[in-house]
Amino acid sequence: MRNPPEVIESERFIERRRRCYQRRSDVMLQISAEPHDRTVRHIPHDLVSPHSKDPSRSDRLSVPRGRINPSITFFELEAFVPELHPTTFLQAAAWVPDDDPERPWEEAADLAAEWIWARSEIEGVLPLLVTNTFQNVIGIRCLGDIARRGGQATPRGKQRFDPGPVLVYVPDARSLRFALDLAHGYSLAVVESVSFPLTEWAAGAGAINLLDGSISAISLPADVVADLDRAIFFAGNNGWTGQHEKTHARSRLASHVESGRLAADEAAAYVLSQGVSDKGAIRLRTLLEKIS
Repeated sequence: MRNPPEVIESERFIERRRRCYQRRSDVMLQISAEPHDRTVRHIPHDLVSPHSKDPSRSDRLSVPRGRINPSITFFELEAFVPELHPTTFLQAAAWVPDDDPERPWEEAADLAAEWIWARSEIEGVLPLLVTNTFQNVIGIRCLGDIARRGGQATPRGKQRFDPGPVLVYVPDARSLRFALDLAHGYSLAVVESVSFPLTEWAAGAGAINLLDGSISAISLPADVVADLDRAIFFAGNNGWTGQHEKTHARSRLASHVESGRLAADEAAAYVLSQGVSDKGAIRLRTLLEKIS
């Protein structure tokens, strides 16, 4: 006897969800992949395929990519998927504001490094260092340690890295977007520089201020944020490349810029936290700088 249509549809839905989770398992479940030591910690035995290398190790299991027990339902699997931020797709974010010209750069880097190493232990993956150039790491011991043990990347580099926890040091828009992509599904720590203010990015990302432990909050007025969100909805995916998209953004945001309630850097930082590309953020900043 054939199953009724609603049962068939239910089975198809479950199968689609299971396949979806299998495709994303290397990020969501931190599945190991050679040559990197990506591991799953504290996962029950019934989640692991009997074909895994050592299913008897419950404290630190090393699971080949995509090897998930086919008998597990997607509802059970979903319980082990980390909750990610809705726009940055990070497990957690933290930053060290550049709000004191007397604070040594090594002290700021130490705070970020301590936090990202703690997240690395939780997530089971060595952290990666992202900088604007390879020379940025010179003279700062904690950054050099991350670079030696986990690797160092720049937007201009040719080497490719798998996703994992990331520390990005004094980024510009391009480096921050690059770091966000590398940290997808994991955690990100940022050391800010006044050359690229990140207050609104930290607020949009829900980042922890490592100086005082507070969760960053949006400082822009509610109506300014609402107009930024409208501009993102209208043209954020395209990065304000078309003339009509620029005109729309100008019509929404010009009055806020002219009144001093929105700075071009604030707008760029905020849209980066909402998933806009680095080129789009730079384009919007340039557009608003012409107004101001």
